[in-house]
Amino acid sequence: MTDYEEIANPVQPEEVERTTEDIKDIDVEESRFRFLRQALVGPTALLMILYAGAFFTFGPMQLLLEKDGAFSSRCDSSAVSNNQEGQDTVCKEQSSSLLTVHFVATVLLNILTPVAGFISDRFGPFALTLALTGSGCTGLILVIIASTAQLDFILYPGFIFVGFIPMFATVLIQETAKIFDGESSRRRIISLLNALFDGGGFVYTSLWVISKATGARFDFIMTGYLALAVLLFSTILLLWKAILQRQKTYTKMRSNVETSLETTADVVSHVEEDIPTDEVNSTSCIPISHRTLREQLLSKQFILFSIFFTIHNNRNQFTLTTARYHLAYLGDDETGNKYLTIFMLLTAVSVVGLPVMELLVRLGGYHAALQGTNVLGIIYGLIVLSSKSLDVQVAGFCVFAIYRFFIYAVCFSFLPTFVGKSVIGKMTGVLIAIAGIASFVNIPLGRWPVQSLDGNFFWPNFIYSVMMIPCILIARLVGKDSPRESS
Repeated sequence: MTDYEEIANPVQPEEVERTTEDIKDIDVEESRFRFLRQALVGPTALLMILYAGAFFTFGPMQLLLEKDGAFSSRCDSSAVSNNQEGQDTVCKEQSSSLLTVHFVATVLLNILTPVAGFISDRFGPFALTLALTGSGCTGLILVIIASTAQLDFILYPGFIFVGFIPMFATVLIQETAKIFDGESSRRRIISLLNALFDGGGFVYTSLWVISKATGARFDFIMTGYLALAVLLFSTILLLWKAILQRQKTYTKMRSNVETSLETTADVVSHVEEDIPTDEVNSTSCIPISHRTLREQLLSKQFILFSIFFTIHNNRNQFTLTTARYHLAYLGDDETGNKYLTIFMLLTAVSVVGLPVMELLVRLGGYHAALQGTNVLGIIYGLIVLSSKSLDVQVAGFCVFAIYRFFIYAVCFSFLPTFVGKSVIGKMTGVLIAIAGIASFVNIPLGRWPVQSLDGNFFWPNFIYSVMMIPCILIARLVGKDSPRESS
């Protein structure tokens, strides 16, 4: 049959009726799929707040561990006696040990994030969530055992496994965004979940307040925290299983309908043969997202972007881990750690950055958003370095909350715009791993003020403030060609 004969013969009525019914079935299946993916956002948001983001705000958790006597054996007898009498005297060795526990866990979760990316790209979001559930619950169980049996060394593997929660959650944000339609929708999901991720500072603070108010033991509080984790993680697993089943059914039904409606394939193939391929085969014109994984990793865009992310990420983690010591040097211990509590509670201010980021991307593209991250980092540095007043530091807390939101919301929204969708998990993992390797510098940088500078963190904060200068140039190089979004 010729092309003209094919066009002349109309589609039979029964075929039209069958196709119409199939389209109705697709609409029903699509509505179910849309409902499930919207339902997933709620428990995923709770995961980001209660577990993923909470891990990085270590200050209140450290107070809980100090009260529980973790690593108190490394203090002399007089310090241990005072601590047992309820005076909360903490020696440098105890503080340094707890600081090291969190630094080690943070560094390892960053370095091992490519594992999460591999699981995501190879096995999908259900396997990723399953790995998050197993590692997170294992970590919380180990922390409880360390407290109950007074085996301080178990805190190291315990918090390493707890640290895998944000490791897997970071990649899970990308997987959650992928099931939504349109770049704008995906960016908003990424921004929202990152804002909630950054707003988790109140969680450990709440546990600490509960401990002080009720006198409950640390292991009892953490057991309740574990029970909630099991319930929440199980809900997310069930939702992902249902979503993937619906998605598979919907894709198959849509493919069948599209096949039945295909009537001009030969004509299209003839037209495609006339398209010149000389320019397409030019390697110099191939977008980064269409290159091999190795070529994407070695691209100038990704290397520069990795440096930008590393500097900001490591500054954020350094600030969160050392907040308790920095504020103690400024006199917060005498206030009953009031300002540390304020600092953690104000992490929720990060949601203010969501509309600001949307506006910047719409007006100036990702270049404006990247430079906005730098501006916030500079403002925060000026506040921290300019005054030792705890009241002035409160303004810095607000700026820092918005700053850390910008770091992750902007970077993780910008990354999918120039890398391939099929390798987004691996690219996210490698990006965080590069930052993790570089974050080893935070261990001596954090111990230096505690052990040698009487707790004065001026010089480490000064170093990170100066590092904002190269970030300005990098943002210009990697973001200048990013398109503005039409309203």
